[in-house]
Amino acid sequence: MEMGQQLRGKVVAIAGASRGLGVVAARTFSEAGARVAMLARSRKRLEEEAASLGPSALPIVTDIGDPDSVRDAFARIGRELGRLDVLVNNAGVVPLASAEDATDEQIASAVGTNFLGPIYTMREAIPLLLGAGGGHIINVSTEATLYPEAPFLSLYASTKSGMETFSRAAYMELRPKNIHVTVLLCGVLGGSRDRPDGARPDGKGVVVAREEADLLRFAAALQASGHAAIFGAPGVELEEVAEAMLFLATRPSGVGIDRLHVRTHNEART
Repeated sequence: MEMGQQLRGKVVAIAGASRGLGVVAARTFSEAGARVAMLARSRKRLEEEAASLGPSALPIVTDIGDPDSVRDAFARIGRELGRLDVLVNNAGVVPLASAEDATDEQIASAVGTNFLGPIYTMREAIPLLLGAGGGHIINVSTEATLYPEAPFLSLYASTKSGMETFSRAAYMELRPKNIHVTVLLCGVLGGSRDRPDGARPDGKGVVVAREEADLLRFAAALQASGHAAIFGAPGVELEEVAEAMLFLATRPSGVGIDRLHVRTHNEART
């Protein structure tokens, strides 16, 4: 049976679905026959992207860092779509800040979106997944967790590392209930083969830089620390990552994959 046929009648919820990888993932699951609940904060952009997918997509304006907003979103998924089979936690922000100069807003944004958000969405998704007889939770992480010493990525790496730890615990807790939990560890992301207009800047997460000087300082610091070869490497296409999500979501229930690392094969390594 082809992967697309396996998803007929299934429902997939994707957090961070208004840009970059989230949009490509929504399109990939939709083309595979699933109905897709698209969650994001930006109403205009979210509704535009959902409209491009047609009736298979349901846009739900959601702040995943707000537990009440998440509760309302998953209640709506239950009411309007009737079930849930797959949750993809793709939302992420990348504050470019050191421990010394991180603002309150940057800290709250990173913790709320990268760490608390997946906990809130998983909590609300689990009853729906159980109601469908089981399912899959895919939590998107980053190679920044492998290089926590990289300059100005401490908030990003630490909050994503926290999400990875929570995911490993949830894998063991939910395993007897036929709910799979996978950390999808992504290397540098490139653009979209179908959307050259610009998925790349938003592919890995929303970069939170207070001004252009922060980006220049970040690039210079990566060069000086030796991390430019890692984080400046050619990226894997967003469609390839979305296809990895589809692969995970269509594995037999007896196959457990708690971690999958996707990156460009010829990336430079240090």
